[in-house]
Amino acid sequence: MIWGEPKCGKTFWVIDLAMHIATGRVYRGREVVQGPVAYCTFEGAFAFPDRIMAIAEGMALGGQDIPFYYSPERQQFTKVGRSGDVIKGIADTLETAPVLVVLDTLNRSIDGDENAGDDMTHYTKCAEDICDEFSCAVIIVHHCGIEAKRPRGHSSLTGTCDAQIKVSRHGKDHGRMVISSKVEVMKDGPEDQEEFSILQPISMQIDGVTVESCYIEGTPSPPAGDFNDPIMKQGFRKKAFSIVQQMLKESDGEAIDYTELRIRCEAAATGKRTSRNRVANRALAELLERGLIEMVDNTKVRLGEHSNVR
Repeated sequence: MIWGEPKCGKTFWVIDLAMHIATGRVYRGREVVQGPVAYCTFEGAFAFPDRIMAIAEGMALGGQDIPFYYSPERQQFTKVGRSGDVIKGIADTLETAPVLVVLDTLNRSIDGDENAGDDMTHYTKCAEDICDEFSCAVIIVHHCGIEAKRPRGHSSLTGTCDAQIKVSRHGKDHGRMVISSKVEVMKDGPEDQEEFSILQPISMQIDGVTVESCYIEGTPSPPAGDFNDPIMKQGFRKKAFSIVQQMLKESDGEAIDYTELRIRCEAAATGKRTSRNRVANRALAELLERGLIEMVDNTKVRLGEHSNVR
């Protein structure tokens, strides 16, 4: 499972990974098992061809014939046996069995409630059916909850998957978005590995029309908690951290109540109530992720290990 907030770059990251597999290219120093890739674009299919072309340009693939296939048709499955339509569609399209199938996203392909244990269990069973049918890997692309602390929905998904990787925005590099990909769960391998990528903008001419998209570039790890990073100067993150500092000052440096912090941040935001709530939750989630603040007993907040980095 690859998960993260909306617009964090996870689909670009997955396409780049899948293109390396389809072409047999070494990926970040790792050998790949080359073979056909079937990408099911249940969400954002209208922009998908542009993204494929952008990443092909970034990889300098030219006019190569690449066994990378995508379907814009929306399929839904949760009940046992309902994976048949997806399996048939892949089998009818590909001459050779795929080595990778991508389901992007879970929310757009689940015919049920992602918070219900039974529905999620049936969904993961359908993913396993695809694995068994083609002897391939399956990547499920998924979103996060409101506070961006964990994948959305029932926890049985994490319990079933062999690997769980979080993709998130880390900052900016000369105006380009830097994203992090971190291994959170790995049943047969090392966990907590983290790598960084840059979303490199690109302009392309498609049928005489200029199209803007991005491709992926690897990058060395940027400094954690760097306040000079533009991501801390934009939006609401810097304001949220100043509220943390003020509340800690009022409490003589002791840990502060997380709920009260969230209420204050929401009050300081602008816009409609739902928008203020979303902005506040996202800002606090990013402060937690970057180590600028940390949770205490799941109810309180104090400064994190990177809070003194300037």
